[in-house]
Amino acid sequence: MLDSRQLGQKINFVEQYPELFHASSTEVTAVHVPKLHYLSSMWTWLRNDADGFRNVIQGVQGIAYSLKFWLKRLQEKSFTDYIMPPSEAIRSHLDKSIEEHTRRVLLLQPISISTSFLQEALSIAASKHPESPLPVISCETIWGHEALQMMHLGPYKNILETSEKIHAYAKEHNLNLRKDRHEVYLN
Repeated sequence: MLDSRQLGQKINFVEQYPELFHASSTEVTAVHVPKLHYLSSMWTWLRNDADGFRNVIQGVQGIAYSLKFWLKRLQEKSFTDYIMPPSEAIRSHLDKSIEEHTRRVLLLQPISISTSFLQEALSIAASKHPESPLPVISCETIWGHEALQMMHLGPYKNILETSEKIHAYAKEHNLNLRKDRHEVYLN
């Protein structure tokens, strides 16, 4: 979690947490993920619905930018300016044979982004674009935890190869993995 010394300074999450955003593409690494604050939106993925997922990511990003620039215009004292980080998602599993599963789209935010600020930004966006449905978005804190990571390079359809390497590392080091997978989308 960001501390009070960072209030008033522009935050670059990628530089602040390089171990979280610069994973190796050749080896599995163990990292500590600190307690972090996000905008979050749940989404149920149905097979072959890449457009739905893209729309949720774009909706969360759009609200995040609206929120950021609205708070800058207000010159809100508790607001900490920041560089928009990559989108993330937590998925319930990687079994592609299952017809649907849940994903939680995440966008890392400064702790100064409150639920009341988010609700105001959602209201503004809904009034400006009533024809565009907005995803249900909330503020969420994810508590610190240990994780294994590896960057997947290549087509998304081959992501199971990267997952298998992570599972092999866990088995070799006698580690228990959770069912959920946390993904960071760098491009």
